Amino acid sequence: MSFYLQNLPWIENPLYKQDPYYSTLSVKDQSAVDFYVDNGYLLIEDIDLSQEIDFTTLQTLVKTNYHWESNRVQDAYKFCTQVKQIACNSEILKLLHIIYNRAPVPFQTLNFINGTEQATHSDFIHFNTIPYHYMCGVWTALEDVTLKQGPLHYYVGSHKFEALEYEKLQIDTTGDRYLDISYISKSYTQYEKKIATIAAQFPRKELSIKKGNCLIWASNLLHGGSKREDLSLSRWSQVTHYLFEDVIPMTPMLSNPSKNEWMVRNPINILTGELMNRNYNGTQVSIVPTSQGRSRIIL
Repeated sequence: MSFYLQNLPWIENPLYKQDPYYSTLSVKDQSAVDFYVDNGYLLIEDIDLSQEIDFTTLQTLVKTNYHWESNRVQDAYKFCTQVKQIACNSEILKLLHIIYNRAPVPFQTLNFINGTEQATHSDFIHFNTIPYHYMCGVWTALEDVTLKQGPLHYYVGSHKFEALEYEKLQIDTTGDRYLDISYISKSYTQYEKKIATIAAQFPRKELSIKKGNCLIWASNLLHGGSKREDLSLSRWSQVTHYLFEDVIPMTPMLSNPSKNEWMVRNPINILTGELMNRNYNGTQVSIVPTSQGRSRIIL
C-alpha cells in the first residue's frame, strides 16, 4: 500500500471503538462520533452562532464584495471579522478535534447569498490531504433555511465509498493540457456525470436548518445544492473548510497519484494567519517539483 493511503484518521478504522482514545470520550461525544462514522455528517443544533455573531454586519460586507458570476465570496474572512469568527469558533474547533483526534485548521471560507444548485460532488476531489481524509467542511446557516431555498443535499453514508480520483474514474490526468481551463471544465463535467451514478446508490437528504446551526461533513461525502423552488428567497450561508495538523494539503483533481505527482497546496491557517506547517504525521518531507505545477513527496 502506498504511504499516502496509510495512517488514515482513526475514525476510518472499522475497529475505531477499540482505539484507547474512544474510551476517553464522554457518552455524548461517543454518540456524536458514532453518528459521524456511520453517516458521514453531523448536524449541530446546540451551537447557535446567531447568538454571538453580528450577522447583519456580515451580510452587508459579503453583499458589497459578492461575485455574482460565481455566486459566492471566497475567503471573506480576510476583510470580515464575523466570517473569521465563525471559521474560528471555539466550540466548532473543539468538536472537530474530538471527532478527528487532531487539531483542526480552518483554511478557506465561502459565503453565499443564494442556493448554488451545485451538482453533486465530494470535497475530496477539490482538496484533500496526505494521508487521505484529514479534511472536512462545516456549513453554517446565516438565516433559517427551508427546502424551497435550494438547500444543501447530501447522500447518507456515501463517504464510505472509495476515494475517487480522476484516475479511478478513467478521466485522463496525463500530459500538459490538464491545467488548461477548457480541459479542466471538460474533465469536471465527466466527473459530475460519473458521481451522479454513484450517488444514486445512497439515501439522499436535504437540509432544513435553523439560523446559526451547523452541519459538519466528511471530505468524501457526496453533496451539492438542490434546485431553488422559489427564486425570490435567499439562502445566506457560510462554508468553512478545515484541514488538520500534520498533513500535506493537495488537490486530487490536478494530481496523478499513480506517479506520486501531486498538486500540493500551501494554505494559510486562518487561526494564525500563517502558512500551515506541511508534514506527514509529524515527519518532515521533501516536496520536489516535477512539471506543470505538480510535485513529488519524499519522506
